[in-house]
Amino acid sequence: MRSINYNLAEQSRFYAGRERWVAAGLSIFNLAEEHAGQIWLEQGELVFGTTALLEAVQALSEEMEQVHQAEVALQAERQAHIARAMARMSPKV
Repeated sequence: MRSINYNLAEQSRFYAGRERWVAAGLSIFNLAEEHAGQIWLEQGELVFGTTALLEAVQALSEEMEQVHQAEVALQAERQAHIARAMARMSPKV
């Protein structure tokens, strides 16, 4: 039963993070659409017409990065959990 609860909790954390990531990404697109005249490319780089707009996009990008880092940590935790389970099942020589 503990394994089922662990897996459900792990999946719940993953999908909650994924929802945050998608919401932040959609917010970036919405900002870009709402402020289309204030965002442009200049010599291959995005330029923002206002500091507030730049900071809003940076905050949303940071949110996406935090979710990514949490997913990386969750995957490492999952791999360690599997390794421990495999070690318990391995025959002792």
